[in-house]
Amino acid sequence: MAVTDQDKLTPQVAGESKSGGPKRLAVDDDGKTYISPEQIGEVQETPTAYTLLRRLKDLLTGVVLAAGTAIIGKIRLVTAIGDEITDDTLDAVNVALKNLLIVGMNLFEWTSATWMATQALTVDGVQWSDEKTIAAGGAETQVFGAIIEPPKSGTLVAVQLGLTAQMKSSAALEAKSWQWKARNKAGTWVNLHSAVSENLTTAYVEKYRSGVFFAIANINQVPLEIGLFGTPSAGESFICQVKGSSMGTLIYKPS
Repeated sequence: MAVTDQDKLTPQVAGESKSGGPKRLAVDDDGKTYISPEQIGEVQETPTAYTLLRRLKDLLTGVVLAAGTAIIGKIRLVTAIGDEITDDTLDAVNVALKNLLIVGMNLFEWTSATWMATQALTVDGVQWSDEKTIAAGGAETQVFGAIIEPPKSGTLVAVQLGLTAQMKSSAALEAKSWQWKARNKAGTWVNLHSAVSENLTTAYVEKYRSGVFFAIANINQVPLEIGLFGTPSAGESFICQVKGSSMGTLIYKPS
């Protein structure tokens, strides 16, 4: 008699179980056995073939870890040849630099009102600080200053700056110079680039300086000051403004 699909799934007595009762298996007309429902949840050292536990064991057995000390649940740096870096002094993810803050701002947001542009909108959205003039024959003078002072102070890691100024002179025959500098608040000024010496013209010309500057002596703390310095020539003045889009981004570890 042919066995129906329902018959194949119907348990039949096939010997005794370990507990002494009848073992229940489903048998088709070819003599092949099917696991009965009560066997699905059995627990033993070697689960019966085709049970859920046997499938799970086979799956886990197929996951092979490489020889050596396995680190699961962590991410560590490795060398170029794949060796794990376990020395904290060589590990680029240094615990001492955790919890870094990134603060970005337009310099005008942190500038004294003395240096601010007048409170008026412009047709193109471009604003400039008030004009500063250093008379002919004068010494190097700070013509613009901004203090970057977030709510939390700390140790500076790096600063990214995008600075724009426009400059001119009373005449264009003698060289004048200009230079951006930075310092820890009220500290010692440090040059951010080499001084630029040029004649300038009697009409404004924009000048740019930008890039990343890593912390060094006297530029290693937050709050941080940014300043533009100008030097006139013996017979010609130096005139300057700073653009409102000038910006700075600090990366630092708060105290």
